[in-house]
Amino acid sequence: MEIFNTMESLDLLLKKKTNGENEFFLVKNINKGLNGIIIRKIKIILHFTLLQILFTNCTENRETYLGGGYKLITSASMNDLIIVDKNQIVAIDGHILEYVFDSIFILAAQRPRDSVLECTIQGITFEKSQEAFKRSTFRQYWIINKEEKSKYFYDTVKKIAIYSNVYGPFKKEKYIQKCEELRVPKELKLKE
Repeated sequence: MEIFNTMESLDLLLKKKTNGENEFFLVKNINKGLNGIIIRKIKIILHFTLLQILFTNCTENRETYLGGGYKLITSASMNDLIIVDKNQIVAIDGHILEYVFDSIFILAAQRPRDSVLECTIQGITFEKSQEAFKRSTFRQYWIINKEEKSKYFYDTVKKIAIYSNVYGPFKKEKYIQKCEELRVPKELKLKE
């Protein structure tokens, strides 16, 4: 409403100061120009708002409770799925490709970003890095035993959190052996 009042005031001001056809044509064109600028600004604002809504909705923030205080959440850095404990300390990072759980165990297949060579190249665009990551077939496996008491410590050399009840990462053969050793029920398995 305020914009139109300003334009009407401009109209009156220009009509008072000028007389004749040419001046009236000038006032009309100024109004059209102002309307065009305002409409363009509104369109730009609407486009940015729409893009923001689309990007916000495309990034799925997930939080799945896995029992024993563990959750599958979306990480803030690369929008990867990670598993955290009740204190929000990362138990399994990278990107969780698949997971299953019961009252005792959580099994997870994971692909860390640094396992894909193209993702580690300096200067690569985010889009190209994402494409390379999605094309990769690399998988490693983890087992969390929720019944075991979790003892946490931070490995300062490797710069990773280590839990006494989190086993991995394993290649497929070692993972299968560890599942048997820990007596993970055969019904609880990843689809692959």
